[in-house]
Amino acid sequence: MKITILGGRGSTPAPGDAFRRFGGHTSCIAVSLDDGGPTLLLDAGTGIRNVAAVLGEQPFRGTVLLGHLHWDHTAGLPFFDVTTKAGDNRAAWFVKRYGNRCYELDALDPNDLRERVQEQIVTSLDLLAWERAKEVEQAEVASMRSFHRAWNAQLRQRGGA
Repeated sequence: MKITILGGRGSTPAPGDAFRRFGGHTSCIAVSLDDGGPTLLLDAGTGIRNVAAVLGEQPFRGTVLLGHLHWDHTAGLPFFDVTTKAGDNRAAWFVKRYGNRCYELDALDPNDLRERVQEQIVTSLDLLAWERAKEVEQAEVASMRSFHRAWNAQLRQRGGA
């Protein structure tokens, strides 16, 4: 899985050199499951304008998932024009009906969405490795607690705490 952050700023976009280091675009994260282009965009903030650079010459064929409908999560939709989806067979229909600056939104019942996302995650994970990682994390936490207790005991013996 590959994650590309196209925008991560909250509330309002902040363009200019002062914001170059951390980025000025609002929320948009591209998710790719293989070496191809992204098939899932999490949110459609102004960062969605950068999706064409991630896609190269390929059209976007996937889903835009809006976390919620605040402006910083939807402000990029007017800039996500149909030319980004030129190879999608539905694009001609949208251009004919709505013009060159259009997008589509499909609504899903939240329960259906939750089930679909969970199914995709579960089928992509190595569950045995996941369980092993949880065991390792628990052992690391126990080790750190033990170290912390020993450290505090040493400090108390020396009169430091």
